[in-house]
Amino acid sequence: MRLLPWTGTDGKACYLSTDDPGSLLSRLADDVEAAQLASAETVLAGARAVLHDDKYRCQSRRRHPIRQDIHPAHLSMSCHTHQ
Repeated sequence: MRLLPWTGTDGKACYLSTDDPGSLLSRLADDVEAAQLASAETVLAGARAVLHDDKYRCQSRRRHPIRQDIHPAHLSMSCHTHQ
């Protein structure tokens, strides 16, 4: 069973049961997952740029060093800009 990277019309998870990784739905799921990962990498790069920019101050940045191994799904931080 493979969890697909989209939900059904009812909002519930979609699963694919196949032994063929080259099937149309498997390839479509691969493409969607690749696009989602690329988007997450872009967001993560932007977040890192903000964290390294002296114009922005994050309280957690002062308390904790910036982790380079953070997963995009774990990004959650409240930042304030200097005026």
